[in-house]
Amino acid sequence: AAAQADGRAPGNAQGEEYRLDSAAISHLDDCYALASAVKVPLIAIAVLAIAAAAHVGVRAGRKNLGRVLTCAGGLTIAAFLAFGAAALIDFDAFFALFHGMFFTQGTWTFWYRSLLICSLPEGFWMGMGILWFATSLLLSILSCCVGVHLIRKRGARPQTTDIQSTRFNR
Repeated sequence: AAAQADGRAPGNAQGEEYRLDSAAISHLDDCYALASAVKVPLIAIAVLAIAAAAHVGVRAGRKNLGRVLTCAGGLTIAAFLAFGAAALIDFDAFFALFHGMFFTQGTWTFWYRSLLICSLPEGFWMGMGILWFATSLLLSILSCCVGVHLIRKRGARPQTTDIQSTRFNR
């Protein structure tokens, strides 16, 4: 009804405009295949990163783990700021570059009034981008804070027994 009210859809909802064409279905299949293909490697990378951080913490100490966490969070924030700046400067070029990396040329361009574009409008993608950015930013800030805390935290002094203290006092 909203699409009909602002002129994006005809008054007759039974028309051909309300079916995804083969190009749109093909693009959705490509998106699903991409998401399915990267799911397992991303989980593996997360597990390896956690294992590597644990290894650094055990073998190199908490200060070095703190440095790793601070650098990782800072680099992630810097990357997101760079991508965000590129998108703000020229969103169309950023969009084309992003889609060109993952999809065959010509398989991801659609008429602005196509059902695929109207059903997943720019506002939806902006909201998803903001959610992705905010989540990544918060986790990166948390990583930096934990890292700084580990770097600055003073270790507890080892407790001495009465025997040790009397031996050193002689």
